[in-house]
Amino acid sequence: MARIMRVLLVLLLFILTGPAQAAVAQTTAPDALRQGERLARELTLTTGVAVSPLLGVVLLGAGRYLTAAETDRPALPWHASPRFWGPAAVLLGLVFLKDSSKVALPKLLVVPLDALETLLEKNASGLLALAVLASAFADGDFAGLQALGAQAANFLVPAAWAGAPAAAVAPGALAVLFAGCTALVLYAAVWVLAQAGNVLILLSPSSLLDSLLVVAKTTVAVVLLGLAGTLPGQLLALVLVVLAVWLLPRAVRLVVFGTLVSRDLVCHRLLRRPTPAPAADRPLRCFTSCRLGSLPPLTCGRLDVRAGVLAFSWRPLLMGRQRTLHTAIDPAACSLGRGLLSPVVWWQESETTRVQLFRLLPAAAAHLDLVAGRLGLRSAQETSFRSRLVEGWRWCRALFAPAAVVRVMEKEAG
Repeated sequence: MARIMRVLLVLLLFILTGPAQAAVAQTTAPDALRQGERLARELTLTTGVAVSPLLGVVLLGAGRYLTAAETDRPALPWHASPRFWGPAAVLLGLVFLKDSSKVALPKLLVVPLDALETLLEKNASGLLALAVLASAFADGDFAGLQALGAQAANFLVPAAWAGAPAAAVAPGALAVLFAGCTALVLYAAVWVLAQAGNVLILLSPSSLLDSLLVVAKTTVAVVLLGLAGTLPGQLLALVLVVLAVWLLPRAVRLVVFGTLVSRDLVCHRLLRRPTPAPAADRPLRCFTSCRLGSLPPLTCGRLDVRAGVLAFSWRPLLMGRQRTLHTAIDPAACSLGRGLLSPVVWWQESETTRVQLFRLLPAAAAHLDLVAGRLGLRSAQETSFRSRLVEGWRWCRALFAPAAVVRVMEKEAG
């Protein structure tokens, strides 16, 4: 996957630099400089909105409304109207009050509210910001990106469409397609990275650490949106884009994990919905906590016992053909603990070494003994909150540098 990310990054640089070089060759130096500055500002604004969508739509809408002349305000687009960004600003203030007040509250009390924010507000504001950017793009606000798309069309069409009847129509369609796809890919990659940061805030063991992470994320978004036309803001946006592309596979797995965990926390802890007992004939949904064979941590799948050993089934990209990994681990050598937010499966590899293999969803905690009997695991003794806190911190560190690698017996296509 890392090799694929490097190839995509090189391809993206080629696609962007090729038309840019053609543009420089076709225009004078001052025009090329102005076009480059405008393009850098637009890409930086897109990155800032992706980091904090709700803050981004409020600042962009309010900024355009307040800087417009009084006679021009009725003709502004919908996302620049106070009827849109006013309620969004109120919601942003409520989120800020929640984040500020939880410093004095224990982490366990605010976890369901953090899960609700991660599940609903972050996803909804991400889609809303994408609609705002699409509307701004249609209104011609991203002139630099559209000009780059036109240069890309002129750069690519002569080789592929020379002499064809559609050659007169192709440049315009390719320009819109190139500019739109570039903005969409950039926004999606950075938003996934920002959403992974929201999941880390949910998983952090301390409310104080939560607040520090929120302040850091908000500061980055404000710098990107406020300094979009300056070199420091554009360099920060470039660093975030490269980081988002490089960490995309890990960020996607973390977002999937955070979404499913948040759903369970909201349904069963916040809304107090009853938790059904796990079916005896259906494997349990879980995530890997270590590198299981060639699978990285936080791979989503299902856990079962086959041929007397633990077996993990998963689908590539969550939609491919199901595959199964058979470990060489006897379930009797494993224990099921309650964990910090959700139950975890531990493997006693030796007398002094214990490896965290899998992490179940929070709903499994309501039927811990039943799940342990279903998989043939030993029920771990109740540990103190401090012990679970330390284990949770070690697990978070292992997400970025997994120290344990579990070998597998065989691989089945499923």
